[in-house]
Amino acid sequence: MPPNSVAHTFGDFSLAPAVNPDRHGYGKFSLPSNIELNAAAAGHQKIQTLAADLTISSAKNTYLAAVLGEVNVSAKTNYLLGAVTSTATLSGKSIINAAQGIEHTGAAASWFRTSAGALDVASSAGAFTAAGHTSAKFSSATGDVSIQAELAGKKIDLKASLLNVDVSTVTMVAGGNYELTSTTGFASTKAANDVRFTSDNGDISATVSDDLKVFKAVAKTVNLGKDIDSTVTTNGNLTVKGNFVVSGTTTAIDTINMAVKDNLVQLNAVPGEKGRFPGLLMSRHADDHLGVAGDQSAAFLFDETIDRFKLGYTADDATAATVTVSRAADLQVDKLYCSDVVASNFSASSISIPNFGSVPFQINGNSVAAVAPEPTLDHYGAYELIVRGPNGGSHGSWRISKSASTSNSFVAIGAAIQGEAQDELLAVDWPANSPPVFKHAVVRTDGSAAPIEYKLKYLSV
Repeated sequence: MPPNSVAHTFGDFSLAPAVNPDRHGYGKFSLPSNIELNAAAAGHQKIQTLAADLTISSAKNTYLAAVLGEVNVSAKTNYLLGAVTSTATLSGKSIINAAQGIEHTGAAASWFRTSAGALDVASSAGAFTAAGHTSAKFSSATGDVSIQAELAGKKIDLKASLLNVDVSTVTMVAGGNYELTSTTGFASTKAANDVRFTSDNGDISATVSDDLKVFKAVAKTVNLGKDIDSTVTTNGNLTVKGNFVVSGTTTAIDTINMAVKDNLVQLNAVPGEKGRFPGLLMSRHADDHLGVAGDQSAAFLFDETIDRFKLGYTADDATAATVTVSRAADLQVDKLYCSDVVASNFSASSISIPNFGSVPFQINGNSVAAVAPEPTLDHYGAYELIVRGPNGGSHGSWRISKSASTSNSFVAIGAAIQGEAQDELLAVDWPANSPPVFKHAVVRTDGSAAPIEYKLKYLSV
């Protein structure tokens, strides 16, 4: 046949086997170039053997490619691809055994996938390794992806210089302990929004086993407790370097000694309601107050109803807006300085009151002119006066008061007593816009003009 000629055979083309295959062989069909199957229509075309095995081999690579569709490789028994052995069953599974490995080197994406059920990628004996020049990915477009060690006591190791978990929700269910360990660097839990550690029914512990290390909670604001009824307990010391604010209704301090550095302690700093009594309540032991009703606590408080401090006993506690004092308590001091004393009963072994000292002044014996002692007394008010003369001479005792400086009258209770030796008789007067003055009611009986020394003691009220 001449070169490049085309021969056409219409219908089937068959090569019959030799009559004696042992002598003449089974027969074969050889071409130096390609075999093309060109159907008149885009129908299904086959290269098959109906009884014996079919072997497709090449001195170099063997390619199975479908330009538009898929390549399906199925067999009831084994088929061989170089060093790869694949076993396929119609209703079971396909097994590919590769002594050197299976590798897809195409430019497009590669995948192992199942169209309906779960996809299991596992190692039955040795290690399972996923490695590539850039990355290795296990993914599912619609279903779950599971990496699981089913045998009890076995583990899954994820080893990488950097492990990124980029999902919307991470849920870890541990039948035993859950541990995050860093051998050389630090272990960090980080999120774009919230980081939460929750437990359905157990405790949550953050523990630093090394006593020289510190557990730090570093944030602009740290909230402890679920709500206002929560309890936060520290087993050791608590140091607050900033302000300490308690917003609850009750602050209980169960301590033996309390040291406060501030020299001023403010109570009721932000009054919530008017009329509430500020002060201190000191609980007493039952043996100390002997079960007396109303004596359960000693109280030092300010009574807003009368603008007055009170010291006494009460049965009320710190929740009371106004404290009822059952009875007044005693106060023992060394010295008491006050501008006024109002008492229903006054008892003292000795009294020393400032400005109640002796003030000397003189009146001529034959004079009835009034004299104002020094220092000058006020132009109005109230005074307790005692005037004594020389050697037990004439003296007087008065209680005088005036409501206004401009008044010409005043109230005087008391008397001047005539002296025993010189017969002096004193009188007190309080002119308008002037201090009280003293004068002889009558001149001295012997008519002597010699000055008489008097001493005034007074108490101003």
